[in-house]
Amino acid sequence: MSYFDDIAFTYFGALAPYAHAVRTRVQPSWFWSLEYCRKGNFTFAKNTEECVTLTPPVVFWLSPGNYYVYGTQSREGRTHAWTNCTGARAERMIGSLERMWPRGYLELSPEEEAQFTPVYSRMQEYISSRSRKDHPRAVLCMEELLAQLTAIHFREHGQPLINMKMEALIKEIRFSPFSDYDFKTIAAEEFHMSYSGFRKFFKRVNRIAPHEFVMTQRIYHAMELLRNHALQIQEVAMRCGFNDFSSFSRLFRQKTGHSPSRYRKVWLDSGDRKGGS
Repeated sequence: MSYFDDIAFTYFGALAPYAHAVRTRVQPSWFWSLEYCRKGNFTFAKNTEECVTLTPPVVFWLSPGNYYVYGTQSREGRTHAWTNCTGARAERMIGSLERMWPRGYLELSPEEEAQFTPVYSRMQEYISSRSRKDHPRAVLCMEELLAQLTAIHFREHGQPLINMKMEALIKEIRFSPFSDYDFKTIAAEEFHMSYSGFRKFFKRVNRIAPHEFVMTQRIYHAMELLRNHALQIQEVAMRCGFNDFSSFSRLFRQKTGHSPSRYRKVWLDSGDRKGGS
């Protein structure tokens, strides 16, 4: 038995575009898989977790004992490549990804994509040859992919200063969402990243993009003002950083399910009922 025989590639492929509107349900019982969605619309859920919409490029992985639901919600489809494997090395490699990111996926920045894509493509080329001499090369490609992903994890979790900076920024936005945040400047000057890399990093840490997080925090403050102050709704919008009332109303309805006026009425009615009980 050679050094490379503890992993076998059992099934692989790539479709572009993969216009499958019905989500795939997979419960691996005997294989591990490293999969790559580079473009398009993509949703993902693992076990009982809520389904999330991800921004490709996305790397995700499957392992026995878990249940996955993933796919696309539009007919535009997605590019999707997969590499299924078995053996002790496959278990170790995919298992290490599970330990680093238990959620089962990782969104890549453009810089990370530029490194990941050619190696993944080369791995599948070696596998497709079905040649014994190319099998070790395919294994080394997969190990290179794992090394790249491990380096990403180290950058996220192995550099406390960067993590502390991100946590401090998130805390600042949460308590002061009305400031004008120039995230491109923040990315370059404070994190020494491109904006796209910063945005991906922010979303990995906080599960929501920077601008959307600011808007969400502003809506939370608006909800507080509508509950606790007898202010005109237009004044609430202005205090929360919205100069355009229609934009405020639309976003408020999107986040809460009610218009601002309806939200205030429901809250006041609820308070009246409690007071009368």
